[in-house]
Amino acid sequence: MILRAFILCVLLFNVRAYDRLMHLNLWAEDANDYARSAFELGWGSLLLPIAGYQTIIQRFIAIIGTYVPLEALAHFYFETYILCASAVIAYFVHDDFEHIITKAKNRFFIAGTLCVVAGIGECLGNLCNLHWYFSFGLGLLAMRRLDRETKPVHIIIAILFGFSAGESLMFAPLFALRAWLQRKSTTRESWKESAITIGLICIGIINIIYRDERHFKDHIILLNTFMERIYYTVMNHFLFAPLFGTHTTQYIAYYEPLFWLFSVLVITLYSRAFFKTKTAQERLIYIVPLAFLATVALSWIVRKVAFSLYARDRSYWYWHYNRYSMNMSQIALIFTLSQLTRLSGRFSQKTFNWLLAFVFIHNLYLFEIKRTGGLTWIGQLRESTVKPIPCDKPIHIKVSPEHDDYWGVDIPGKLMCEYRAKRFNL
Repeated sequence: MILRAFILCVLLFNVRAYDRLMHLNLWAEDANDYARSAFELGWGSLLLPIAGYQTIIQRFIAIIGTYVPLEALAHFYFETYILCASAVIAYFVHDDFEHIITKAKNRFFIAGTLCVVAGIGECLGNLCNLHWYFSFGLGLLAMRRLDRETKPVHIIIAILFGFSAGESLMFAPLFALRAWLQRKSTTRESWKESAITIGLICIGIINIIYRDERHFKDHIILLNTFMERIYYTVMNHFLFAPLFGTHTTQYIAYYEPLFWLFSVLVITLYSRAFFKTKTAQERLIYIVPLAFLATVALSWIVRKVAFSLYARDRSYWYWHYNRYSMNMSQIALIFTLSQLTRLSGRFSQKTFNWLLAFVFIHNLYLFEIKRTGGLTWIGQLRESTVKPIPCDKPIHIKVSPEHDDYWGVDIPGKLMCEYRAKRFNL
């Protein structure tokens, strides 16, 4: 079932990205940082921070990309991203999560829906945004059944994800909670969870040491504005959107009496579901959304532009497209469906199917992806090698977004000469 979910996700991502695949190019930081550093430093770039944090998996992919034929580099980045993202999402089908959604079939269809939730449009295909999936993967690892063994592979993946997602520190308390809950039943498992916790804290300290000071000096957020924005974000984007859809939620958000009516209703329903849970394992899912919310709140503190995206008067469409919404949208979908199935034993499979179909079709309709414009990677390579080029100087290749001349990558002249020789059989 996991393999089938993986194949489904790969197909969905590629189908949704068809327009971009037809005009494929490297994207912004993928070229300026990952590709450029990989070509210049090779394996020496593996531990190089970007924007103040480690991204080891992304760096590894970029380094492997230097061994790929130049014409295939953009496709290699894009498809590698899709494989990584699909693998993370497909893991939700595993029976480690049967305490959240009981039937494997339902988890399979939820996995497919997770491929089209809000925020993916901006992230899809860009190595620089792959960290959002690694943070989602950490959330999934934290939601696993407490009575399942934590294997060495879980620890290794958690540490790798931690070294590849700047927000990984926010998930350390979840693994600390798992360690505390397991302290009496299985001491050995508790130590394993503690190892993950300590690992994530150490990674967080490393990221803080190498932080990008520009982001930390942007602005100061007033506490009342901050709390208000958190409340509206939780209500609109986390609780309302999975149930009512994007357009309906926008109307609810703008009409004050309706907003407060639905707020009371939804909080009452989820409170009832919470008190019906009897075990710590079931209640663990309530802690995970807080980590994702903390991740978003952290982005508000360090990125001035991010805070403005969540204003109540901002277009809801932009929320649906923006990368900061992806993690919250993914966990919101899982959280909502899991709680609805707990509210009533009469919540039938047919109702579940209709709700999931509504969410899937609704998000599919709104799905929008970053397009690379008129420039293509192959087109740029071919245009740069029409005439003889110097083999001892790097050749600058422009990438998307094409309206900004800042973005590009310098390909070693030797590689470009080899590419030209093969192209023209010289």
